[in-house]
Amino acid sequence: MSRISLETFIEAYGKAISSDDLERATDSWEIPALVLSDQGTTVVNTKKEVMGFFEKAAASYKSQGRTSTIGEIIGKEYLTKNIVALDVRWPSFDVEGKAKAVEMSHYLLRIGDDGKPRIQVALTRSVG
Repeated sequence: MSRISLETFIEAYGKAISSDDLERATDSWEIPALVLSDQGTTVVNTKKEVMGFFEKAAASYKSQGRTSTIGEIIGKEYLTKNIVALDVRWPSFDVEGKAKAVEMSHYLLRIGDDGKPRIQVALTRSVG
């Protein structure tokens, strides 16, 4: 089975988030997963928990006028054959396409037997 490129994965993930296709965004995650932040560590054990995470994040972003994002891979390292560390810059834009904010995410992705990368560990932080 051929592998999906990391660039294609991040592009599709950003489009899913921007279009409120939370089901497709959720499918980009490997279960179980970890979400790390200054507030603590969240263990994600089900797709339903991932969906809940996206619903809260989408509501927060919309309340700030942030309606879309485009991921830019700024670093990647294959740690093993099927585990990749990925650094992604996520600028977010308002409905008029004006930049509103930038977040940086550090992901550990697992490439499955189907060739698809999925996020297993995520750390996202605001920049500036």
